[in-house]
Amino acid sequence: MVLAFDTHRAVKGLKDAGFEEAQAEAVVTILGEVLDGTVATKADLKNLATKDDIAEVRAEMAEFKVGVYRHFWLMGAGMLGVNVATAGLIIAVLKLFP
Repeated sequence: MVLAFDTHRAVKGLKDAGFEEAQAEAVVTILGEVLDGTVATKADLKNLATKDDIAEVRAEMAEFKVGVYRHFWLMGAGMLGVNVATAGLIIAVLKLFP
C-alpha cells in the first residue's frame, strides 16, 4: 500500500501552528521515513542477532578454522608422502639403466 504524503502541505501546516521552518522540516522528514517504512519497528528489532547468537557463530567459525587447518596439514603430509614415493621410484628406475 502506497500512501501519498504532501510534505509541502505538512511543513506549511506545522509552520502555521507555530513551528519554525527547520523544526517543521525535521518533523516532516521523520514522518516521511515512518510512512516509507525506513524506520525500524519493534518487530524488526526482535529479529536482530543477540550476543549469544554471535558467540555461537564465532564458535562455529573457530571449529571450521581448525578443520581447515587440519585438512591442509593432512593434505601437505600426503603430498610429502607422494613426493618421497616419486623420488624413490625415479631413483629405482635410474639404477636400472646404467
